[in-house]
Amino acid sequence: MSRLNALIVLALLAGPASADSGFPQFKQSLVDLVDQAGKGLVDTAKSAMTNKSQDPTAPGPDLSARNDPQASLQPTRATAPGSPIAASFDCRKAATASERIICSNPQAAESDRDMASAFGLAMQGTSNPSRIQSNQREWIAKVRNACQDAQCVISVNGDRAAALRSLSP
Repeated sequence: MSRLNALIVLALLAGPASADSGFPQFKQSLVDLVDQAGKGLVDTAKSAMTNKSQDPTAPGPDLSARNDPQASLQPTRATAPGSPIAASFDCRKAATASERIICSNPQAAESDRDMASAFGLAMQGTSNPSRIQSNQREWIAKVRNACQDAQCVISVNGDRAAALRSLSP
């Protein structure tokens, strides 16, 4: 989600653009990316981009935390009550029991997003990202995918997030 958030901020900061500037294609690509994250986010991004391009004097997004590198990496509540559950991956491609649990349980999805955030921080703070990525894949295959209920997923995700955070500076 960090990359997606960065793309949204870039699009909003771009402001109004002419039809020949290439921005409309970028805007559509951004909307397509957001669509993968959930229908509610698409509506929000479209509205924000439309409002910004129609009124160039409209205030932009609140960027007060832009100088805080940790701010964009903090887990956020990606779903509103009644919204589809948002995991750190595309739930339409959920292939394992643990992935289906994450996609059907809000607390499991939240623990997944938190663990993914910790993974992102660990990847940024290491000199050997391939080792962490390989270890993450192994953990998913051997530990998380062994879970058959939400409580197990929540527990192992919490343990993994703590372990990943211990790797961050």
